[in-house]
Amino acid sequence: MSELTISLAEAHGLAIFTTASGRGIVDERHPYAFGNVGLYTLPQIKKLLFEADMIIAIGTQLEETALMGWKEALSNTFFVHIDCHYESLERSVHADYRLLGDAQLSLQNLWRISCENMDCGTNSKNEWIKRMQEVKQEALSVWAEIEDIEAPVRSMLKGIEHEFGEHVVLVQDNGLHDMWGYSYPVYTVAPPSRTVVPGEQTALGLPMGISLGAKIADRKAHVIALLGDGSFEMGYSAVGSAAEHQLGITFIVINNGGFSWPRFQQSMSEMEIGCCFQIELNYAALAQSVGGYYKKLTTPNEYQEALKEARLYTEQNKIALLELVVNWDQDLPITVMMQYGDKEQ
Repeated sequence: MSELTISLAEAHGLAIFTTASGRGIVDERHPYAFGNVGLYTLPQIKKLLFEADMIIAIGTQLEETALMGWKEALSNTFFVHIDCHYESLERSVHADYRLLGDAQLSLQNLWRISCENMDCGTNSKNEWIKRMQEVKQEALSVWAEIEDIEAPVRSMLKGIEHEFGEHVVLVQDNGLHDMWGYSYPVYTVAPPSRTVVPGEQTALGLPMGISLGAKIADRKAHVIALLGDGSFEMGYSAVGSAAEHQLGITFIVINNGGFSWPRFQQSMSEMEIGCCFQIELNYAALAQSVGGYYKKLTTPNEYQEALKEARLYTEQNKIALLELVVNWDQDLPITVMMQYGDKEQ
């Protein structure tokens, strides 16, 4: 399906977006790939969704977060929705054209039919390709490299890219700070790398258990669990299980001292109830008790050396635990601020 998607995009000049769970189906370095859609789309890239003449959604229910920030664009363009479950076709958005069918077979039929009209709209296609190139370059110039010391989460994500290479399985939660990892090109996914994420809503602790399964499924991959301290504490017994079964996994805990999503919401009402942790887990003792590597990180110049050590440990089938210390209101994702905070769209 990946090759077919790319072939269609290249033949007709199509911009490719994915939902969070579909990320990894295309190489985001491809000039026509623009990362996740919805809550996770950076402002420079989101413009394409509003400028499109037609949007085709394939194999997605288009749940709430996938539609955030651009749903209104669907009323101004021709919208086609393809899915193998009829309920999905009417669940969230009314499409101009609905097709009930398997995603792979539907793409094959689209490819066959489109080949008969390959020369149609050549001028407009070239203009659209040029526009995609402009948007891609703008996004890369703003987000591809992070040097700001006030951007610890983004710096960590770039460090992961640089240190672990192209065979990474990034297991994520849907917390506040780690939301940066959903946004291309803050974090870029190139197969065989991929991300594993929750469904529509967060289940605290989910990345801990899933990271074990991810490593068992692909022993050659660098499996990294990136999650907040609240989520980690919901499932930190997985650290012992990983060590016991010699699953080399890197756990990166964003320690912001509490539950950041409700804290963020409460801050807009100038209140705070039950979101700040009074007792902190001893991360060093936990990692050392199972023979793993531990490092507490407070400044970005420490990240690369710590990630290198983590990689060396996990390649020996040991665990690594990195504690990334941030303030709860530091380095908040711009996509979240645009949707819920005070940033303009």
